[in-house]
Amino acid sequence: MQTYYIKALKADLIKNNQFLSFLISISGLVILFLNTLLENKPPIFDEVFYLDQDIALINKLGISIEFLRDSQVAVGPLTVIIHYLLQPITHLQVPYIRLVNFLLLIGIFFILISSLKILGYAKPHFHVMGMISAPILWPVSGMALSEIPAMFFSSMGLYLFLLAFCQEFDSKWTSLNQKYPIKLIASSLGGLLFSFSILGRQTFLVGLLAFPILLIKDIDKRKYIYSFLFTALMLPIIVFIIWGGIVPPLHLAKPGYISKETFSIVNGFLSFAYAAIIMVIIAPKIFILNRKLLLITIFCSTILSTTNIFYNFLTITPAKSLASKIFPDSLSLIIYTKVSSGFLAVFGLFFLIAIFKMIIENKHDLIYVFLCIYFLLLCSTPFKIVHLFSSRYTATTLPIMILVTARYSSTNDLWKPIRLMVGIIAGFLILRSFFDVH
Repeated sequence: MQTYYIKALKADLIKNNQFLSFLISISGLVILFLNTLLENKPPIFDEVFYLDQDIALINKLGISIEFLRDSQVAVGPLTVIIHYLLQPITHLQVPYIRLVNFLLLIGIFFILISSLKILGYAKPHFHVMGMISAPILWPVSGMALSEIPAMFFSSMGLYLFLLAFCQEFDSKWTSLNQKYPIKLIASSLGGLLFSFSILGRQTFLVGLLAFPILLIKDIDKRKYIYSFLFTALMLPIIVFIIWGGIVPPLHLAKPGYISKETFSIVNGFLSFAYAAIIMVIIAPKIFILNRKLLLITIFCSTILSTTNIFYNFLTITPAKSLASKIFPDSLSLIIYTKVSSGFLAVFGLFFLIAIFKMIIENKHDLIYVFLCIYFLLLCSTPFKIVHLFSSRYTATTLPIMILVTARYSSTNDLWKPIRLMVGIIAGFLILRSFFDVH
């Protein structure tokens, strides 16, 4: 009888804990919305480039070859075109230009919930809502930056591909699919939408390298891969031909943009580290290692972090705007930078171990392996970005991170509400630091 009551009490605790986690996530979204709605500062930071320089250009030239050729921002034209088309509604005024990204974020949440349903997950909303606890999500969602539009279209494109490749239709849809190529249309449309994400952030181009792994699956499904890849590359190739490369020529000509370096191990490792930190908040179960692997990881991490203190091969100040306010004197800021850099070096190693652990543990699930490789490729793009690193690069991986970590995100995780609160508070403070500094 006592065992029965203990089990019943635990079940109630888990149920209440799930509701609390959902409530905290909703509260985080409400806080983000209110902050975006009530912040009346004019465009700051990179917002100026999209909403000043290129908007003036597209208003003059329209969506044309001349506009593409004369664009001066490093990323593709997606963000500028969206704000250009929404001008009659937003009038290019705050807070409306920033609310565009918030609404697209809500769209991403619904797309991810639908994607997890296709992949067979129970309670998909539980996994997806945790994304609001990623601190790096807040700046890209609360400001009119280019990441969220690209994340929206990549998520939508991948959802339609999964619909074509994985979804088993009932008898009504099966007969309709035999009459009309619904799945082929879905995969082709998915590729087209994904191409918009490449025209928003060129880093999504690298994600396409993961798709060939699916060619070893059913021969009948290869047509969905080919159609997706064809339509995903069609528009970007046209734009890249106009540019003469993957970056607008006028931006390429800016002083200091071209570097002698062609590769940055530091930036790539930082991207891994930021991804690992978010994964700890969302699904720490991923980092549960067997004893042998744990000892190896601890040994390597100790050497890595100690070496970094003396040789500074990895140097970064996380949340720099916020850190500058917390540590006003230079000495404390230097100490913070050294400690946090060593900390990030360790997390970068943890990320690689976790990814390969997930691939090995799920090697018989080709779709999951594909998603892991896609995630790893996106996280690896900063290796090729040789100028200053930004957590915004890692933020673009959050939708695929949710699809990958859902398998390790437990619905009976009693500590999740606390991690959600910590992540939301950190995200809010980071976002506010941008507005308070500029």
